[in-house]
Amino acid sequence: MLSSLQNKYPTLSSLHNKYPTVSSLHNKYPTLSSLHIKYPAMSSLHNKYPALNSLHNKYLTLSSLHNKYPTVSSLHNKYPTLSSLHNKYPALSSLHIKYPALSSLHNKYPAMSSLHNKYPALNSLHNKYLTLSSLHNKYPMLSSLHNKYPTLTSLHNKYLTLGSLHNKYPTLSSLHNKYPTLTSLHNKYPTLSSLHNKN
Repeated sequence: MLSSLQNKYPTLSSLHNKYPTVSSLHNKYPTLSSLHIKYPAMSSLHNKYPALNSLHNKYLTLSSLHNKYPTVSSLHNKYPTLSSLHNKYPALSSLHIKYPALSSLHNKYPAMSSLHNKYPALNSLHNKYLTLSSLHNKYPMLSSLHNKYPTLTSLHNKYLTLGSLHNKYPTLSSLHNKYPTLTSLHNKYPTLSSLHNKN
């Protein structure tokens, strides 16, 4: 099957030569092939950011996410600066994997970076955006989220401007409300393998 694929899409060859581990990935997860064919822009992304390979290996549920929400690809193409953000704040990666709805937010509000530069101190942030408390009161399920993902706390301590983002863009909540199944999907299928085996 791979041969006919390479004949049809010769650019895939150079990708295979550059990233041989992709082969084993293809063998393990054949549906990834259709993903590459559907989103050829992913190839250039791989060439530009080889570190993405290890990320794919670590968080293979990204594939199922792409299949469910194909607009994520166009989002990456539209906002390439997201990569530099990932390089600057690697801890954000795990957050994106756990809460993919955050991606659209980042792309919609790129001013977040300048916000980070403006409010590096924790205290001034808390004093400026105390409405975070009212957010917790309004959406109590956020508490259970903290309990479920304690590492989120250290992330908040590191990137506290997230609070101001919530205050500025409350539509984030509606996003969570709109796609609640996203969390249960991640909890149910932490690895792509189990997802493929079940399907």
